[in-house]
Amino acid sequence: VDGSTGYRGFVAAISRIAGTGFAIWDPKVHKNCTVEDLCDYLRTDQPDLEMPMLEERAAILQENGRILCEHFDGSILGFLELGRHSRSFSIPALLPLLTSTFPSFNDVT
Repeated sequence: VDGSTGYRGFVAAISRIAGTGFAIWDPKVHKNCTVEDLCDYLRTDQPDLEMPMLEERAAILQENGRILCEHFDGSILGFLELGRHSRSFSIPALLPLLTSTFPSFNDVT
């Protein structure tokens, strides 16, 4: 995207989407995201370039969006609020909560 590839290309694509006013940060959008939607959101300037694991990425986006909508009022802030109520709120303390709540973050392979 805009001549960038890899991580920088991803950042450029997200910036492009955010600039359109599309609600890319909204879990309600994520839970209904299709492979075709994801292709459109992250489209590249190089039509012959295929994004690896696109189906898996769309499924993860859908799953995480669904979890946020069903359990945290559609907001990552609701999830963070849950962690804040633990006795020792810290980023390392959030990790077990993150991996137990969102299966895609519990990658032990």
